[in-house]
Amino acid sequence: MFKLGIDKILGDSMSPTIKNGNYVIFFSLKKMKIIPNKVYRLAHPQFGSIIKRLAYKDTDGNFWFKGDSHNSTPLKKIGAIPKGQINGRIWLTIDSESGITFL
Repeated sequence: MFKLGIDKILGDSMSPTIKNGNYVIFFSLKKMKIIPNKVYRLAHPQFGSIIKRLAYKDTDGNFWFKGDSHNSTPLKKIGAIPKGQINGRIWLTIDSESGITFL
């Protein structure tokens, strides 16, 4: 099944790629391939719905994410994320100043 959604970004953890106040369009597929260095929407048990970039996949099959900003929550604090908590890949951003950017 294919799903499409939109979120408004609150915070600068993904800046300069995605800025505070930008909108993002994300998609989800039942058998979505998780690709390193792409940006994803996560259902995090502590932080709620967050947007982060995939850093790597560990030997246990968990995924590790980070923000683009040096002020972002550290990768180790975000922790290992199982595939079931990845609920979409960011497809594009909408910025009132620079317009649409595909990721």
